[in-house]
Parts: sequence; C-alpha cells; structure tokens
Amino acid sequence: MKLFCIALLGLLSTATIAQDLNQELMRAMQSVQEAAKMQQCLQQIDPAKLQRFLRRAEHTKTQIETLCARNERLPATDLAVTFVAIYGKDPTALKAKECSKLAPALVPQFSVANFDGRLNGRHICDL
Repeated sequence: MKLFCIALLGLLSTATIAQDLNQELMRAMQSVQEAAKMQQCLQQIDPAKLQRFLRRAEHTKTQIETLCARNERLPATDLAVTFVAIYGKDPTALKAKECSKLAPALVPQFSVANFDGRLNGRHICDL
C-alpha cells in the first residue's frame, strides 16, 4: 500500500510539473506572438524617426543610470519626468507607445500624463 501511495504521489507531482511547464510554454508562446505584433506595428513608423527617438531614449537612460549610481535620485526623477513629458507629445513616441500596448507582458505600461518617476510603485532608480 505504501508503495502504491508513493507511486501515485510521484505520478501526481509529474502531472503537476507537466501542467506547470505547459502553462509556462503557453505564456512564452503568447509573449512571442505579442512581440511579433509589436514589431509589425513598429515597422509602420518611419525608421529614421524611430531610430532618432530610440537613440535619444538610450542616451537619457544612460544619464538616468549615471545619476542613480551617484545616488542622485531627485535629478534622475526630474530627468525621467522631463523625458516622458517631452516625448509624450512626440508623434513617433506616441506611435511607439501604441505599439507597445500590443505586448503588455514585455513592455511596462504607464500613463504619460501621471508619470512621476515611478513605475508600479518603484522609483526609476530601483527598476
């Protein structure tokens, strides 16, 4: 009887593991599909304008990371808020944000109008 119970528990745990793996695979497939949709959307944006925006965003990100590394949290917040406010009106950035909504699992979503240097309650330096 003990052996039967052990075997049954082993089968149940194997089934649970298989179910968990299946759910992870489904989530991964959904992420790939979302990423493909987002990429398709981004391809509709003028490539030169998109590259300009991405370079500026990368430069700003580097500046914010530098400020955070120096523990200058307030200037990092100010820079992030300024960047979001400026690009919250930029047509290329707005289109890119619309595209990002197609992949919510991959791209954190936030309101440009209410951005205060925090995402999901975490300071920009703590992301």
